[in-house]
Amino acid sequence: MPGIGAPLDAYGNIPSKFIVQLLSYLKAFGEQGYKANITDKGKIKHDKSLSKKLGASGASYFVNLKKGKLPLGIYQRISYGFGKAIKPVIIYVKFTQYKPLFKFKDVADRAINKSFEKYLKESVEYAFNTRR
Repeated sequence: MPGIGAPLDAYGNIPSKFIVQLLSYLKAFGEQGYKANITDKGKIKHDKSLSKKLGASGASYFVNLKKGKLPLGIYQRISYGFGKAIKPVIIYVKFTQYKPLFKFKDVADRAINKSFEKYLKESVEYAFNTRR
């Protein structure tokens, strides 16, 4: 589930480009065929550029796999001149519950009930009239 530190696209999803970068940063890619994981040198460069973007003195990502104060997930650690902050990027959840925003089924049922018989009769008549 996206956390408040995750960039979102127009549809509310985490962009795949960011997920690939995050996996590379955390060295989560296998080495089969090509090396997609970031090097230690690249990680330092990435941390510096991320720090500049956030206006911080340091920034990095880490994975929390221990149950405790923080939920399980991937976090962004940010160091400022006056202290540190942690933002959740991706939170691991067992399941989510979504409530429907639009009642598509109800609208479809009404449309079918309203005009199904009429169109069925027309289609059957057309089929009989054009048979060979």
